[in-house]
Amino acid sequence: MANPITAAATSTELIISGIWSEVLGKKGLSVDGNFFEMGGHSLMATRILSRLEAVFGIEIPLTEFFQAPTVSAIAGWIERNRMPKSKSTGIPRRESGAAPVLSFAQERLWFMERLQPGLPFNNIPLAIRIRGRVDVDALRRAIESLIARHESFRTSFRSVKGRPMATLQPASGFKLEQVELGGLAPAQREGEIKRVCSEEASTPFNLEKAPLLRIKLLRLTPEEQILLITTHHIVSDAWSLGIFYNELAALYDSISRGEATALQPLPISYSDYAAWQRETLQGPMLERQLTYWLEQLKGANTSLDLPTDKPRPAVQSYRGATRFFALPNMLA
Repeated sequence: MANPITAAATSTELIISGIWSEVLGKKGLSVDGNFFEMGGHSLMATRILSRLEAVFGIEIPLTEFFQAPTVSAIAGWIERNRMPKSKSTGIPRRESGAAPVLSFAQERLWFMERLQPGLPFNNIPLAIRIRGRVDVDALRRAIESLIARHESFRTSFRSVKGRPMATLQPASGFKLEQVELGGLAPAQREGEIKRVCSEEASTPFNLEKAPLLRIKLLRLTPEEQILLITTHHIVSDAWSLGIFYNELAALYDSISRGEATALQPLPISYSDYAAWQRETLQGPMLERQLTYWLEQLKGANTSLDLPTDKPRPAVQSYRGATRFFALPNMLA
């Protein structure tokens, strides 16, 4: 028997339920249903918290969400902590011409790259199969518009006296590489597709050279193509790649039709956020965060020692594979 649905009882619960429904792609959610049991994960949780902050003007700690992942609990937290008639000051834009700033996450990724250079494990690859004819010139112009729109793709990272420094490059033309596979037999073509996709995903980036973005168009037939998009994690993530894909589709559609783009100007850039983060997360707030995590991780193992059939090597080799399997429902 399905669990009964508890409907939203307050305007706050109603707003939160609407946001959850949109992110989870489900309707008729119960306000006491567990977010993660309904198919949510940490990336979705981050998206929801961002939406809630924009609506209610209050920053909800991710730990609070994980401790009580229900609509009713989050609504209660918001009601208890929201100041009357308060407004979010928002993230301010940097002054025009100001140098880009690295976020804490970017600085960590830069350090990892310096520690083990030339490895592709922070690449984020995406392959999109396109059916129908493609206007290659419109696609190239749409990509150029996206690179001009998002500063992150035009940012390079170099070392200055042992510290990372970001440099914003001006928008310029983008060379869209095309690979013609139409002359191959079907079996040979599929093998070549796998080879090219693997090669693209495993080719490392040089963080000192922007754009940190590669796009390749595989031409299979006049009516079928595969678009390979590869970025580095220092300028992108799974969430922003979804935004990139949606904006690319919108720009391509408007350019191919000869119409003006419907995309609204961006209110801030990622570097604006990074500067705000650096200014906000310091002093007592930073000390509270550090104290919390030091307490949570006190006595934790430095490595995850699972009972595997082979011993852990002294030096990480990165050799491995992906295996898919299903667990029975009774374990859910």
